[in-house]
Amino acid sequence: MNKFCVMGYLTKDPVVKELESGNKVANITIAVERDYKDKDGNKIVDFLNFALWNKDAERLEKLSKKGALIQLEGYNTTKEIETKTVKFKYHN
Repeated sequence: MNKFCVMGYLTKDPVVKELESGNKVANITIAVERDYKDKDGNKIVDFLNFALWNKDAERLEKLSKKGALIQLEGYNTTKEIETKTVKFKYHN
């Protein structure tokens, strides 16, 4: 099963862009605090990147601003990008 659920704070206002294909996308980053602290007592925060598409992107842009606490559910995908010399794999 490939299901992902995360709750965190938006690091900036979401902006929807329209692609040549007609699809709309909002690329966002969420700051997610872990449940534990490091050896110095500081909370650990992960910055996770997500893409929301079409109606989900538009809804997020209308209803949320920087600093808003949001929860996302979805699935994880892997994309490959190939250049002349290097092949990259990344998760979004």
